[in-house]
Amino acid sequence: MITICLDRALLFFTRQQQSCFEVEMDEPAHLKDILFRLGIPPGEVHMVVINGEAVESTDVWVTSKDKVKLFPPFGGG
Repeated sequence: MITICLDRALLFFTRQQQSCFEVEMDEPAHLKDILFRLGIPPGEVHMVVINGEAVESTDVWVTSKDKVKLFPPFGGG
């Protein structure tokens, strides 16, 4: 199982009630495929952190031992 943690703004796209949850997977998977499965448009993800390290995009492979944190674009004023 892979652990996914979402910023609250990304929960809008999913059926999840909690910001951190587990997703079943038998083999390494492409993060974009997991986002599609969860209903999260890849364009809504601005920052990805895998096992505590920021990665450049959603174009990465993850394994069942990974913890993935996803964040939307940040804004403020």
